[in-house]
Amino acid sequence: MKSLHLTMPLDKIAKATVLLLSSFLVSCGGGSSTVAGIGGTGITSGEITAFGSVHMNGVIFDTDNSQFEVDGDIFDNQDDATQLGGLAEGMVAKVYGTTNGDGVTGTATLVEYDNDVEGPITNLSALLSDGRMSFDIFNHKVYIDPIDTTFKDTSFGALAEDIIVEVSGLNISDTEVAATFVKFKDTPAIGAEVEIEGIIDSVGTDTFIMGSVTIDYTANPEVDIKLPNGIPVEGILVEVHGSYQGFNIIEAVEIDEEDDDFGSDVDHISLEGIIANFTDEVILQFTINGQAVDAIGAVFYYSSEVEFTPTTELDDGVRIEVEGTIISGVLFADEVELH
Repeated sequence: MKSLHLTMPLDKIAKATVLLLSSFLVSCGGGSSTVAGIGGTGITSGEITAFGSVHMNGVIFDTDNSQFEVDGDIFDNQDDATQLGGLAEGMVAKVYGTTNGDGVTGTATLVEYDNDVEGPITNLSALLSDGRMSFDIFNHKVYIDPIDTTFKDTSFGALAEDIIVEVSGLNISDTEVAATFVKFKDTPAIGAEVEIEGIIDSVGTDTFIMGSVTIDYTANPEVDIKLPNGIPVEGILVEVHGSYQGFNIIEAVEIDEEDDDFGSDVDHISLEGIIANFTDEVILQFTINGQAVDAIGAVFYYSSEVEFTPTTELDDGVRIEVEGTIISGVLFADEVELH
């Protein structure tokens, strides 16, 4: 197959050369999708499509000796993670481990899952023109699809205002999620378990604000605040577990500082996500799931392994899988696969 050739500025050539050398030192052989690319030890992030082993981004990961972390709970095997922890197909997770040279098998050392948001549905829309529906949970806009979203204990047509659901998916922005998994959790009730992630906007004596949500962090005497110096601070990213008190008020049970970055340097990463902040078809820089991507040196494929030109396909809102290496916080892509 022919590679995609683009004119590259000198700084891009330098960065692409660094990427090529880094990739060669890591490994040779197939990648983590259906097309040839880099392999090696690193991170794979995407939707779980099957179990037996863990299937993600076209790779079947052996989990016989893996550890699982599901919403902060640790499990020593896949059966406990699925049966006790609730890990399920459709959830977006991270696999830490090794991708083999064949590009379709690997070994996981850790499988990590954390939902995007859990809470009451509000502003449930009618059917949108593209066949989807949307609803709000606190400060998140969630989009669901009758085909691409997996539903557990509910269905596309059964969702209703105020019921409590758990959502996992691909981030369109900091406050928008394309749901790959939605699970019914509870009927509308004060005291129902909820969860939210976001940036602290302002802090008061007893509460802090995240978007339109008020977090009471003093009402529960046993609240576990895992933050620097044990206090909330404006501008930091946190995850809050708590009980719903109505009117967008959460009584916190646990507050954790979050870090959604994959790290400043990762030898091998396969990342599924939705394009945002797309520059243009020449520069080919964008973000997916908040990760900065430079795709100027990439080869572009459909899932059928047929190459395509990014001028005709890539834009904000397009779902892709990117494979490459993170250097100084930027993912330099070897391959981009269109979903």
